Amino acid sequence: MARLGKVVSNTMTSVNPSNLKLIGRATYLIESHVNDILNQSHWIKNYGITEPVTYGESNAILFDAITYVKGNPKAGQISEVGLSIIRILETLKKSKSITWQASQDILEKQGLEKYLLDLNPKNEKLMSMVNLFLVQSQDPRVRWVLQTIRKEPAAKTDQ
Repeated sequence: MARLGKVVSNTMTSVNPSNLKLIGRATYLIESHVNDILNQSHWIKNYGITEPVTYGESNAILFDAITYVKGNPKAGQISEVGLSIIRILETLKKSKSITWQASQDILEKQGLEKYLLDLNPKNEKLMSMVNLFLVQSQDPRVRWVLQTIRKEPAAKTDQ
C-alpha cells in the first residue's frame, strides 16, 4: 500500500468509507491531518492562526466528497479522504472555496503525501533524516524492510 501512495505519515489514507466504522476512521484521518498542518509553524507563518477543524466539519466534508466521487465517473479510484484534506486546506489557504474538481486535479497531479510535505517543509527534512538513518542502518531487519520497499535484490548472507 505504501508503494501505491496510499499511506501518509504512517496512516493509510485510502480508506473506502463504505460502512459506519470506515466513515469514522476516514473522518478522523481528515481531522487529524488537517489539524496537524494548521498547527505547524510554517502554516501559521504563511496563513496565520487558523481554528482547528472539528470532527463534525470533517465528517460533513467527507460526505460531500463521497457524493462527488459517486457522481463523477472520472473520479475513478480517487481517495475521498485525500480529496477532503486538499479541499479543506486549499479553501483555508485561498480564503475562498475551491471546487471538488480542482481538489481532484491537485490530488492526481501531486498525490496527498507530496501535497502535505509541500505545506510543511520541516516534515520533508525529517523524512530525509529518517531515510538517511534507515539507509545507513546495519540492522538486518531494517535492511530487509528497505529491500522489500525498493524491491532490491536481497543481500546474500552466510547462515
